[in-house]
Amino acid sequence: MIITVEDIRAVRHIAHNIDNGRVDMYIREAEILDVVPAISAELYEVLDAGENLTTEQEMMLNGGYYYDGCAKCKFEGLKVATAYLAYARFMRNNQVNVTPYGVVTKIGDES
Repeated sequence: MIITVEDIRAVRHIAHNIDNGRVDMYIREAEILDVVPAISAELYEVLDAGENLTTEQEMMLNGGYYYDGCAKCKFEGLKVATAYLAYARFMRNNQVNVTPYGVVTKIGDES
């Protein structure tokens, strides 16, 4: 996998008492169902290995800066994008939410 639970925690809060295994399945889903079709299995395999990456591949994975005409622009990279995709899957499918006020259990789709 190109990201871990800690990569998700860097962009969105997930309580530390939630077992990483509960989140890992959503990371796997996001990578296989969302990322691989967008970038190709071959490129995913290279990025997943993480060895001997080119500058462009490092930038794609971790983000960086580029110039749009005369303006300098920043993009976050594939790790952050994948973290948001996995977080969205986790939040949508998780029946128990740990909040600052305690544990909330979803009873129905609208709760």
